[in-house]
Amino acid sequence: MTAVALALLACAAALCAVRLATGPGFVDRVVAADALAMVLLNVVLTAGVLWDTRDYLDVAVVLAALAFVGTVAAARFVSGGGPLA
Repeated sequence: MTAVALALLACAAALCAVRLATGPGFVDRVVAADALAMVLLNVVLTAGVLWDTRDYLDVAVVLAALAFVGTVAAARFVSGGGPLA
């Protein structure tokens, strides 16, 4: 069952990567990057379930925190109109 989940997550990651590369605007690319980070987070957690280990939980928490900080930074950039707003 985890193999099916990993295959579906690979398809989702590919679709997010396409949107990230071809997004018409900056906001679309930010949303695609955030979605890709969440898909990768799920890949890490699914791999942990597949290999029956809890070692990947720390990696998932760090990845989620970095994705959140990146999304907030991009939102502030868009709302302020520049990097120092």
